[in-house]
Amino acid sequence: MIKPRQLKQNSKIGIVSPSYWLNEDDLNKTARYYSDMGYRIKLGSSNKIKNGPFAGNPEERAGDINSMFADPSVDAIFCARGGYGCNKVLPLLDYELIKKNPKIFIGFSDITACLSSITQKTKLVSFHGPMLVSNKTVSYTHLRAHETRHDLVCRLLLEK
Repeated sequence: MIKPRQLKQNSKIGIVSPSYWLNEDDLNKTARYYSDMGYRIKLGSSNKIKNGPFAGNPEERAGDINSMFADPSVDAIFCARGGYGCNKVLPLLDYELIKKNPKIFIGFSDITACLSSITQKTKLVSFHGPMLVSNKTVSYTHLRAHETRHDLVCRLLLEK
C-alpha cells in the first residue's frame, strides 16, 4: 500500500467536486476553516461549473481530479461534496498519474466509489472522511469552538 504524506502547516489542499456542486458561499465558508488553520487552499475548476446538479460533465470532473494529482504544489485533495454521478468519473481517471503522485484523497457518500477505485487500481491509501459539505449547516463559530469531524481528520492526517 502507498501511504500519502501527512500535511504540515502551509501545505496546500486542493478542493474538488467529483459529483454535485456546492453553493459558492458554503464552499468559501467551509474552505476558510482550513485556511484559518494555516493551510493554503486551491479550488479546483469543478467547483465553478454547474451542469444541472453536477459540477460539470464527467470529463470536467475527472479532469479536475487528475489536475490536482498532477499539480506538485497540491499536497492533499478534499472533496467538497458527494451526491450522485461519481461513477461516471471513474473510467476517466488517470490511475497511473495518481499512483505516481500519491496524495491524501478524502470524501464519503458517493465519493466512496472514487476512494475504492483509486485504492484498488493504485494501492494508494484513501480516506473515508468528512467533506466540506459536512459542516455546511454548522456555524463557523461552532467550528472554531467545538471539536468537529474536521478536527478529528486534522488530528489524524494533519500536523499541528
